[in-house]
Amino acid sequence: MINLSNYGAAHGLAGVNYKVTFVDMQDFEQRWIQVESFLVERFGKKPDLEGTLYLIGINELGAFPETKNFTKEQKQDLMHIAVCKLLSQVGIFVLDKYDEEGWPHYIPTGIEAPEAMKDQEQLLKECIIRYFEQ
Repeated sequence: MINLSNYGAAHGLAGVNYKVTFVDMQDFEQRWIQVESFLVERFGKKPDLEGTLYLIGINELGAFPETKNFTKEQKQDLMHIAVCKLLSQVGIFVLDKYDEEGWPHYIPTGIEAPEAMKDQEQLLKECIIRYFEQ
């Protein structure tokens, strides 16, 4: 699991004073099950949260490397793209630009993610649900 407290501090969120508040999501569990079912149908197995972030990162990049495999660093970058894209839904990050290779770059807005791991996971799942419902 990605710890958003450390993640945020490492990506310029240290010292900000705003917190994300959770949006009440009606039928959260049912909607999460639908996302998991979609992923199982599409990929043949249910990915964990990090696997889901990796898939979202690939989708957001919209291009694949010339080789069939991403490097370990690229995989981490893809998960970073996914986290930023997802957290942009709640105002934690905003898209800044695309670099010359087409990779998106996000900047922090000053809004903090929740500190508790359970709350971080809940927030990411809520954002993943919204992402797949779009």
